[in-house]
Amino acid sequence: MDNEQLEKKIVNLNSLNMPFNVGVSRPSDFIAKNMSYGQCHSYEAKKFPLKIYLGDLTYDTVAISTNAFPLNIGYIGSFCMARFGPDIEVVLFKYINDLQGAIKKTPPDILGLSNYCWNQNLGIEMFRVLRKINPYALTVWGGPNFPKDRLSQEKWLIQFPEVDIYVPLEAEVGFSNILGCAQEARDVKRIRQTLLRKAVDGCIVRGSDGKFHYGEPVKRIEDLDKIPSPYLSGILDKFFDSRLLPVIQTNRGCPFNCTYCVDGSGEVNKINKFSLERVAAEIKYIAERVPKNIHALTITDLNFGMLPRDLQICDAIHNAQQKYNYPLYIGASTGKNSRKNIINAIKCLKGSLELMVAVQSMDAQVLKNINRENISVERMLELAPAIKESGLRTKAEI
Repeated sequence: MDNEQLEKKIVNLNSLNMPFNVGVSRPSDFIAKNMSYGQCHSYEAKKFPLKIYLGDLTYDTVAISTNAFPLNIGYIGSFCMARFGPDIEVVLFKYINDLQGAIKKTPPDILGLSNYCWNQNLGIEMFRVLRKINPYALTVWGGPNFPKDRLSQEKWLIQFPEVDIYVPLEAEVGFSNILGCAQEARDVKRIRQTLLRKAVDGCIVRGSDGKFHYGEPVKRIEDLDKIPSPYLSGILDKFFDSRLLPVIQTNRGCPFNCTYCVDGSGEVNKINKFSLERVAAEIKYIAERVPKNIHALTITDLNFGMLPRDLQICDAIHNAQQKYNYPLYIGASTGKNSRKNIINAIKCLKGSLELMVAVQSMDAQVLKNINRENISVERMLELAPAIKESGLRTKAEI
């Protein structure tokens, strides 16, 4: 089936009044580009829209435990909305009470939650709440708090029978494949029954036969602009609530192979990028809407400042600082190499971004075991005059 036939068979999204981002002029262009990967299941549009809840939950009983915008589920939601259009309804959640109340009032057909060490128990509890109210619902988990080898993955999943499907690594394509398969069900009560009979590409399915079914690995999205911006599309607007800190991502991947790091595998060694135009537009969008009591911006790049283009991103941030007085502080993990480039990037931000000067260990055997090399003491000392002259702030990890 070619892309033109597929577009007609899926749904005409061009009539949707929905802003899409740089690199994708129309929603149907997005579908054509992504379906050419040959990874996503085709589907027949159904009369019922799938109700999908996505959550990146935090404890907030006394204070907010993790006060970051749920950018992760924003990416997944915007990717799926672009692919399936009016055949799905996506709602994003950060707070426990909001999600629990929505589940009790209008339970979803599919609940997808992020899984980190700090919200693992929350996720399991929400899956239990949903299962009691809607036993037909599908439960999907994803995130880095997950083993890498297959045997450990299965042992780990056995501990959590509440989870139907796990989506490891970057989840946009894998989760959207779940929705594609869900469309094969004739009614919402058969979604779980349908999904647990098969493997889904990019996912690990707990089959109704008691076995774990591994789908084919999916190709990483190289042109990240194929993921519509959750900021520019407006689906993150409700999180400008004076409690959460905005988060942006300008690239994905890490060229290093540190054995202790979830991003240290060969699967994510290549760095894929969002366009500079998109990043600048997101920075401006955030600066125009951020509440007056929020002064920080988090950049989730694994080595910010290492790439030459990061200087241009710093220029965009500096422009926002000049016009909107935001951000006053930037949280980022600056790169461990290309120090001069990083210093130049930090200089233009006038103290709002700190230089990370740190080592993982001073023990040679430990460094060998973790496949890591420190910046030499000599090179670190060479940076001291430039740091002092520019009045840069530094920080170190412990």
